[in-house]
Amino acid sequence: LAQGNQFDLKRSVFFLEAAASRVQSRVFFSGLLENVVQLNLQLTMLAISRATADSSMSLAEIQVFVSLVTSFFLTVIKLKEAFFFFSFYNMVKKAEEKEDDWTGDEEAEERFDGICAVAIRIGAVAFLLALGLIYAFLKLVAIFYCDDCLFNLTGCVHLV
Repeated sequence: LAQGNQFDLKRSVFFLEAAASRVQSRVFFSGLLENVVQLNLQLTMLAISRATADSSMSLAEIQVFVSLVTSFFLTVIKLKEAFFFFSFYNMVKKAEEKEDDWTGDEEAEERFDGICAVAIRIGAVAFLLALGLIYAFLKLVAIFYCDDCLFNLTGCVHLV
């Protein structure tokens, strides 16, 4: 954080530590385990429903579709939080690289080293979250594109 014309590295590390903890739990628990898993399960259920139904969508299927699209965009927002964290992390890291001396504050330096490990975990989970969203989007498109409405990693699934 800037104070006047000078970047306060120590304060920034403490703010970054709090943000890292919050973002890590939101991206992992809420984004990946809650939203992406639920989104993919609901899409599979909708695809099975569509594969066994008539040509037109029922009111219940339209409601599920609207719910899925809403969940998709809310999950994208959680992914965006990870990107905001990384922009702040990179700003602090650049300041840390320019700073020759932590002015005798080993605690802030140790905290920053811990934040670096958390940042790696956040990056890995954000990557999995992005892959899950891409897969969910492909499953959503497949409902309207594939003959039997189902999609997996090998492409459209053909029901017997």
